[in-house]
Amino acid sequence: DSWDKHFVQTADIDASATSKWFSGEGWAPIGSSGVSFSGNYDGQNHIISNLFINRPLVDNVGLLGITDGCAISNTHLDNANVTGRNATGAVVGVLSNWSDMNGCSSSGTVNGNINVG
Repeated sequence: DSWDKHFVQTADIDASATSKWFSGEGWAPIGSSGVSFSGNYDGQNHIISNLFINRPLVDNVGLLGITDGCAISNTHLDNANVTGRNATGAVVGVLSNWSDMNGCSSSGTVNGNINVG
């Protein structure tokens, strides 16, 4: 119910614990084909480190799965480990419908089949 809201990150986040979530699948991407993320996310240049996602049979994988007209800014992932099937990225899997992404970066590993990066 909140994927159309505005979010501001106020501190660095160590997401190491995500490697143990959901029986080893890790982080569940925000926004899917059923409900896209259409709000705003401003990371304020804080770091999200050690994000883990292991969903090799799932499309649209990333911190954000599918966006729809959203704005993502100043969001930085460090040492991300992301695995999905198609449309997989560290920050976002599918950036669509006039979504905007500025001042974002990532480091780590991203694996998938088609449209990976």
